[in-house]
Amino acid sequence: MSEVVRAVTKMDILPSLELENDANAGAQQSPTALSDGDQSYTPTTTIPVSQYIGQTETISGGSNTIDMTDLVDTEGNAYDGSGKRVQAFKLKAGSGNTADVVVSGGDSDPYYLFGSTNEYDIEPGGKTMGSSPDNLPIIATSTAVTATDIKFTGTNGDTYTYEFLIG
Repeated sequence: MSEVVRAVTKMDILPSLELENDANAGAQQSPTALSDGDQSYTPTTTIPVSQYIGQTETISGGSNTIDMTDLVDTEGNAYDGSGKRVQAFKLKAGSGNTADVVVSGGDSDPYYLFGSTNEYDIEPGGKTMGSSPDNLPIIATSTAVTATDIKFTGTNGDTYTYEFLIG
């Protein structure tokens, strides 16, 4: 199965994970390439980038969990990341939040962005970014481990944004 990705004019992972608008489309689109300063990722590199996922969500019930096999792309289409891995990510806490947003592996089938015993606290208005294409687990099936869920914990009503480049 071949994946269809649309071209964008530029995307840089550092210092920010923001997409430039395609001059013809007038709206943000999924990236086909990125660079973190040391490594470039495209649909034809050894570990290809094939999907951009980005959402802003509000914490309810003390925490939210996202399932990497049940995502929605920026155009509202369902996306299942099974068999792929996160190549790069940006996580941001809302500037109006009342407390830190804590990012960790989910309670069930955790997908660890920061290692199996680590979590990351993002202060209100703060963000973190990273790329680790060879070290993050494969989504859904990673050597006898099912890795699908990322948990965001914080105060009800606080917001966070996640952006993932998956390939």
